[in-house]
Amino acid sequence: MQDIAAAANRLSSLIGNLLDLAKFNSGKMILDAKEMDLKIAVSEMIDECNILYMSNKKIEFEFICDATDSNLAGDRERIAQVLRNLFYNAIKFTNDNSVITAHITDSEIKCDNRCERALHFSIEDQGIGVPEEELTSILNHLL
Repeated sequence: MQDIAAAANRLSSLIGNLLDLAKFNSGKMILDAKEMDLKIAVSEMIDECNILYMSNKKIEFEFICDATDSNLAGDRERIAQVLRNLFYNAIKFTNDNSVITAHITDSEIKCDNRCERALHFSIEDQGIGVPEEELTSILNHLL
């Protein structure tokens, strides 16, 4: 029964992602940027993944936050959506008895000829990865 509920949840999430992608591509997505803590958001996503996706997997999560301050202004729902997809893909392509590592570090972005504080989020797994030529194609499509 738990597997059926997890599959239904994944299907619902997939449909929501497709609808959101259509909104994003048409310029109709409205972001709700508010102060939030990325460290808390990642911890909550790891908890959610452990409940929803890990019933048949023996994978360990490692979370490293080297950021001096993990607070940021962002749309919590959209950030959770991206994190959910990244974690789900990492789980899907990682073999049992492996580790998935989430990492937050300080970063900067250049905006209007000045540097702004930013946070860099990365996720590392032992999956097969995306070939370089496909990765470039995917990223070009999104930009």
